[in-house]
Amino acid sequence: MPDEKPSVTPVEDQLSALNNLPPELRALVKAALADSYRLDYLQQLTDDQDEALVIMRDSSTGRGWRLHQTTQEGAVPSVRQALDNYIHSKKETSS
Repeated sequence: MPDEKPSVTPVEDQLSALNNLPPELRALVKAALADSYRLDYLQQLTDDQDEALVIMRDSSTGRGWRLHQTTQEGAVPSVRQALDNYIHSKKETSS
C-alpha cells in the first residue's frame, strides 16, 4: 500500500463559508482551524499505527519538551489528550 497522506480538509476550503465574517473574527477562526488541522494531522498519523500511544513531557535532558510516540507510562491514544495532560500537570506544579 503506497504512503497515503492523512485525509484532512485544508483550512482554506473551510474558510470559504466564513467570508461574511468581520476580518478580525475571520482571522481568529482561521487560526483555530489551522490549529485543528495540525492536530488532526498528528492524530491521523497516530491512528494509522496499531496501538500507537503519545505523550507530551519535559525533555529528560532539560532542553524543552517532547511530543512523541511511546509506550512510556502516561502515554495516551489521543494527541489532544496528551497535550491536555501536559498542560494540566504544568498548571498543578505552578500553583
